[in-house]
Amino acid sequence: MSELREKHWAVISERGAEASELTYGEARELVRQLVADGLHGLAIITATAANRVSQRKTPNQALSEPPGRLRSADFGLQIGDEKK
Repeated sequence: MSELREKHWAVISERGAEASELTYGEARELVRQLVADGLHGLAIITATAANRVSQRKTPNQALSEPPGRLRSADFGLQIGDEKK
């Protein structure tokens, strides 16, 4: 199986880790959605590297929540106004 089809990818932004444990295609789709919502500083990195940035949330949680509506308590992340 190609590494691009394995859930080894994550998306990070200026806010920190947006989602992890994605296929590369899922990560590209999330980046597309976040760009459309005006988020900056986006990158697709390995999930291992994302663990160093912040804690993870599942792909379904990342894609089901509207941008700006995520709560750090839901996912163990520091997001929104809690920028580092």
